[in-house]
Amino acid sequence: MADSKFDQLRAADRIRYNPRTFVSKAFIGVNERMRHRPNLSPILVVLVAFQHFAFAQDTPLETAISQVASVRNGGEGHELAVAGWKVLGAADIEQAPAILAAIKTDAPLAANWLRAAVDQIFERALSSQKPLPEKKLEQIVFDQSYAPRARRMAYEWLLKVDPEAEMRVIPKMLNDSSLEMRRDAVAMAIAK
Repeated sequence: MADSKFDQLRAADRIRYNPRTFVSKAFIGVNERMRHRPNLSPILVVLVAFQHFAFAQDTPLETAISQVASVRNGGEGHELAVAGWKVLGAADIEQAPAILAAIKTDAPLAANWLRAAVDQIFERALSSQKPLPEKKLEQIVFDQSYAPRARRMAYEWLLKVDPEAEMRVIPKMLNDSSLEMRRDAVAMAIAK
């Protein structure tokens, strides 16, 4: 029985049959050479991983915020949230506005954890007689990109260090989109 032309080529050039790479006898030598090239894919994987970890790492604060944001009803994500909350609760007072910005209305459980961390930061600052960032707090009160509860929290802490802020802030809140902030403005307008 005569061998097929393909079997003769394969035997003659001592290559393994690979239907994806075999086209004709002219390409058999190319396959033979490619077999002896070093495999660089593991090196590329290491380089890509190094680039990801070296240049795209989150700050500890961002990591902690994302850990707290992972908490869900039923205890899902609780272990991560506890670890993240410890980092957030120990954060500097300058980082409190970033934590307030992370409070979202669509995740009320995570928002509770974040508000508790901000409370701890501000209470620690007051007990050690460090000044709260009053100007930044007042900016947050007026910035409608923050969640309503975050704005209300900033307002309440602002009042603790500057009771006169009520007369500056509340009259401007009469047409605010947040019920949290508008309630006091309406009450003040009715009282006049």
